[in-house]
Amino acid sequence: MRCHSNKRQAHVKPAGIIAFALLLSAFAIPGTAAAEERVPTLNIEPSCRFQASMQSDKQVGFQRCMEQEQSAKAELEKKWSAFALEDRAHCLDMANELGGKTASYVEVLECATMLRDARVFEKKFPSDMDVSIGQGSGK
Repeated sequence: MRCHSNKRQAHVKPAGIIAFALLLSAFAIPGTAAAEERVPTLNIEPSCRFQASMQSDKQVGFQRCMEQEQSAKAELEKKWSAFALEDRAHCLDMANELGGKTASYVEVLECATMLRDARVFEKKFPSDMDVSIGQGSGK
């Protein structure tokens, strides 16, 4: 549909467009919005098996890795909603590289914590660096 009136043009701020797109996507993909509020389940066994393969006692190494992963998952569950949505998405993408064979709650926790801390640092000490991608703004 096309409006033929040229009297007044609506000025929509980019933030409003982004908010609308996020709201629309939440309804378009059932369960996505709810899933973002919880730590997703990762298959950590392949990662722990790989790490254990480098230990002299593979069973102890595997068990220790699984314990560390469960501890990291518990910590993530406490802090998950405090991490920025884009940081969570970035860290989960990283954790699921190689088809999920490297999935690790420890890595997700460390990634999200570092990104959060980088944002805090950037607010205290502004620069021309974009901490989300680590490249200068070109100024």
